[in-house]
Amino acid sequence: MAVSMVSEKGTSVALWPRLEPFEYGILHWQDKGVVSKLSAAYLKKFVLHTKSKGGYPWLSYSQWLGFAKQKLHLTEELAWIYFETYGFIPELTDGLTEEKFAAMKKVTEAITTLKAGSEIPHSARKKMSVDLLKFVLFLYIQNAPRVSLKSSIVDDQWPSLEQERKSKWTEEHSHLLYLTSHLSDVLLILTHSTEGGASDCVITEEGVAALDLLIGGSTIVSKDVCSVLSLATLPSEVSKSGYSKLSKQFSASSFEVWLKSHMTTSPHGITSLLNGNRDSLAVVYKSDGRGRVLSNTQLAPCRQWCMLIASLSKQTVALQDDKLCCAHIRVQSCRHSYIYVMAPVSCVRVERCVNCTVVLGAVRTAVVVNKCENVTMVAACRSLQISSSSHCKFHLCVSHCPLILGGNSHLMFGPLNTNYHGMEDHMRQCGLNTTTDMWSTPFVVGDYEGGVSEVWKLMPQEMFSLICIPFQGKSVEDESICEVSSPYKEEMERRRKMCTDWFELVEHAKLSNEQAEQLTVVAQTQFKAVFLRIYSHLIC
Repeated sequence: MAVSMVSEKGTSVALWPRLEPFEYGILHWQDKGVVSKLSAAYLKKFVLHTKSKGGYPWLSYSQWLGFAKQKLHLTEELAWIYFETYGFIPELTDGLTEEKFAAMKKVTEAITTLKAGSEIPHSARKKMSVDLLKFVLFLYIQNAPRVSLKSSIVDDQWPSLEQERKSKWTEEHSHLLYLTSHLSDVLLILTHSTEGGASDCVITEEGVAALDLLIGGSTIVSKDVCSVLSLATLPSEVSKSGYSKLSKQFSASSFEVWLKSHMTTSPHGITSLLNGNRDSLAVVYKSDGRGRVLSNTQLAPCRQWCMLIASLSKQTVALQDDKLCCAHIRVQSCRHSYIYVMAPVSCVRVERCVNCTVVLGAVRTAVVVNKCENVTMVAACRSLQISSSSHCKFHLCVSHCPLILGGNSHLMFGPLNTNYHGMEDHMRQCGLNTTTDMWSTPFVVGDYEGGVSEVWKLMPQEMFSLICIPFQGKSVEDESICEVSSPYKEEMERRRKMCTDWFELVEHAKLSNEQAEQLTVVAQTQFKAVFLRIYSHLIC
């Protein structure tokens, strides 16, 4: 366990990479012209230039847009996507305050106005700003996926799938390796001096505070997550971290050594769950079979709650615990399974799943789908990112345009098609509403050789159907929580009418009992044949 490792080192402080920026903040698309300019030296120049123009400590959207278009050659839409994606990360790590909720609502309304055909007033975007140093760190880690493409495994690399299978490797180890290997570059961006490397410079308290975007920490005696600055200035750590009480600055070289000596994997993350630091009983419905459902909601601090649903095969799992409201849910390596999350959660990542149905009630921030095939996703969320996935269907109520990143094909989008008792309250808790719904306007990031038509399309109305939650006391039949658009609504009404006409025809036919039984057998046989033809790939 990570905590025992810390004890063996004889130190009172543990630091770890936060999963949120790496799991939900990196846009997986490979534009060498863009990512090559997101180097530490280039971003350091951007920080100095912005400071000289009065852009410190807050970077306005206008300043970012100018840099993105002139230096990175991004379109305005892509510049906005980076700005918008960054906005989720501090919310995931720090929580959603009333001020952030009000700002989020304004942004959502502005985007809705834009997609309706009107431009967002310049005054609205000019008022938006982000923490300069944290935003630059967010830009720097966009290089993380590209690093792993350079060579075989080295210290600064993201491990490959094959390497992960050969060992008990988790994404948290990847984050730890990347961050420790690139710590000098990270600190260079934050240094106060413009000359030399990080070892010749000092870092202000504001610079160290910016590290909270990437690094969390705590003391052994407390479970609560603390800021890096508060840990580095503890009386027991001051002499080691290079902090000067007089200048209120850190020696960059001493601070780097101090950081590396305390870095480990999170005591509340997926690695910790796999090593036994987890709840004795996960609150789920779970059918018999292999696979794991692990959580730490009984042990970890509120904003460090996480749940792992892994390696299910021909199983059904349902979560319905309101304690998951701040939890990160990770679903990975599942096959031919059904997963229902009937609770308000913070964020969800679905990875390497095949032939699965995943139903998410309400997700406060982002849903990420990566390396999935033939997955049906039903979700109410604020943001959706899809990468390296194929033949997946998405039924959505989403506040921002779904992002289609690299490596996707044959994706299909339709409106949200489910409901359950309590879903409306869960959406309200997550700051979601049914009026701001961008499911039909996905945004493709990057270029695809076959064109957009090979990447995604809207769901044909004849393929649309409602999903009924198959648990007693949860299902709301024949009703979606969102208003279904006209073509799909007409199709649903046509089907209802066909059923009504059928029952009326049978009723007025005045069949004998024997004839009625024969008709029932024929109808059931035909229904089964059609069902198997259409849905055989989903049958467990």
